[in-house]
Amino acid sequence: MRDLALAFLILILASLPANGQDHERRARELDAHSKRLLGVDVTTLQWLLQVREGQYLLKSALDQSGDFARIQMLQDKGLIKFQVVKGLPDGHEPKNEFVRITPTSQGREIIRALRQ
Repeated sequence: MRDLALAFLILILASLPANGQDHERRARELDAHSKRLLGVDVTTLQWLLQVREGQYLLKSALDQSGDFARIQMLQDKGLIKFQVVKGLPDGHEPKNEFVRITPTSQGREIIRALRQ
């Protein structure tokens, strides 16, 4: 998996435009590489990079934006685990559902590779 993450990083760097031309085409290529290598598009991969341990996200907002489906996709690909909980650990917001996301070891490897 580490080789995969490093290959993905190399593809990102190689996809950056040298002269500022053709951004849209290169963005589509990067998205295609992400789908091919990791099984998720770049927008979904963005969620993996935003994960912070112990963070609770309001599920209704994720549903409304369509991002909960992206989080589910990351879990389906084995990059994160999530759980839906009622209320926050401190007892606040007892009627709302929240999503707690934790990257898997595979997800952590990709995060490390992309942040280097």
